[in-house]
Amino acid sequence: MANRRDYFDSFCRISRAFATAEKKDVLLSRIVESAKEAVDAKAAGFFIQDRDSDTFVPSAITGLSANYLQGPFKGAAEKIDILKETGGILIKDAATDERTAGDKAKQSEGIASILIVPVKTNNRIIGVLSVYTAVPRDFSEDDIRFITALAQQGGTAIERAGLINQLHLNARLFRDISAAINASLDVAAIMRVLTEELAKGLRAKGGSIRLIDEKTDKLRLMASYGVSDAYLNKGEVADDKGIVEAMNGKTVVISDVANAEGIKFRDEKKAEGIVTILTVPICVKHSVIGVFRIYFGSSKRFYEDEIMTVEALGHLGGLAIQNTSCYMRLESDMKGAAGERWNYRSWF
Repeated sequence: MANRRDYFDSFCRISRAFATAEKKDVLLSRIVESAKEAVDAKAAGFFIQDRDSDTFVPSAITGLSANYLQGPFKGAAEKIDILKETGGILIKDAATDERTAGDKAKQSEGIASILIVPVKTNNRIIGVLSVYTAVPRDFSEDDIRFITALAQQGGTAIERAGLINQLHLNARLFRDISAAINASLDVAAIMRVLTEELAKGLRAKGGSIRLIDEKTDKLRLMASYGVSDAYLNKGEVADDKGIVEAMNGKTVVISDVANAEGIKFRDEKKAEGIVTILTVPICVKHSVIGVFRIYFGSSKRFYEDEIMTVEALGHLGGLAIQNTSCYMRLESDMKGAAGERWNYRSWF
């Protein structure tokens, strides 16, 4: 049983780690080691939710065997729902508790008691910190508060790492797309780079860009990534929710296309595995000339900086189109002026 001095020493070590360590993995490893040592446990581990597979993915572990970690650790969404209601899960005896009695992996691993607390970022549960003992035992209120506090530290480490990664991602995206704009006057090629790079950077399923065809005044597909031709060619999309609002200059997030109102081609979206869509307008000066859509295969919560990044890249796409248009107009003017060169010479 740990005492308050043990808790204090652990927090001091972790605080020093936050001040000196930059990598998330280092911080999480020190946190799980502190959790194991402070409450005299057999093992401890951080597990982060993978929404696509509804599993917990081991992120930092101490004291558990490779065989046990082969998993998979299913039912993540259900456990997170329980944690939202209870704040923690305590299993005193894994061999007899009805929630784990049939789990042979825990028996083989020699796990007796388990304490599970949520790991949060921005008040959203993204995973769990679990502590395991070799013999059945009760955890004191101090133990539970301490492990919960460590989980909060882990959430801070993950959030900080995410912010740093986002900064790096944004810098790389702007560098690569700016380079593509400078290197080419091929608008279609620039749009393809923009779509692919942003979809990959946001870990999205895919993306598409549609621009207004001045001859028909309809949206025409200009570039796509990660989505099938069958989905892209499903029919006229101009009156789809999101596109309508984006064409009026508004960024639109549809978190659940299966249940949102005003969604067109709902069955096709479901068949394509699309759950969330982010749509931003592409503008030239004050006119909207098209839309940029990013598709996600699971429910996605956007941070403000993510949306601002997509909006900024939409403006870059508009700038690329404007630059190309200006160049083509200038080239045409130069050809027309070739026969009147003497007029220009007289100006100098």
